[in-house]
Amino acid sequence: MPGNRTSRQHVGSRSAIPHVGFDRRKYGRHLLLDVARVRDLRGFIVGAPHSLAFFDIILVTRGRGWFWLDSHRHAVGPGVMFFTTPGQVRRWDTTRLDGVCLFFEADFTNEFLQDEAFLSRLPFFNADPARASLALEPAAARAVKVRLSAMRRELADYRGDSMDFLRAKLHETLVLLARYYASAHGVAPQRATHRVVSRFLELVDRDAAHRRRVADYFERIAEETSRRP
Repeated sequence: MPGNRTSRQHVGSRSAIPHVGFDRRKYGRHLLLDVARVRDLRGFIVGAPHSLAFFDIILVTRGRGWFWLDSHRHAVGPGVMFFTTPGQVRRWDTTRLDGVCLFFEADFTNEFLQDEAFLSRLPFFNADPARASLALEPAAARAVKVRLSAMRRELADYRGDSMDFLRAKLHETLVLLARYYASAHGVAPQRATHRVVSRFLELVDRDAAHRRRVADYFERIAEETSRRP
């Protein structure tokens, strides 16, 4: 996986599983986004349950098998995309798996969009785990791969304006995927999300490795709201 920091967490009555963190210094600088091939990701976990501390999107280019997300099983094959929201438990049961991964922390979009609800409005994040996959037509798969490849090249040849390029490409890619997903699943490209609900989901994602009461989150949200002008 992109990070080499793991912690242990308990999910319900299940035994402890690895919780994978994001490696913010992979490129020698503070970055909250990465794009890479599965085969190039050190420690990519196949065959064992784990959860992520960041958002993850993968376009499968090779391999067959199954992808489990919160106990829901999805068939794996070339041209299929999978979406993982922080804290969800997943497992890859595949052979010869390869693909292109786009993964990032919520702060990467929050910093430039100034819209904390944006990610929660996307139909493929914080959604029913049974609908966490998207089978793309060949032309659509190529369009997505072109955008992800452009981001990979930018990360490899980082320059002064690369952050602006990556932000723009990420936003464009997420909107495009929302349209593909909405068309395939018969939903709206963006869900209406109340700001309080969005903030609650963000706090739960950040504290995925800990058990906290729901009341604790809403007390914190109430305090934040009271401090606003």
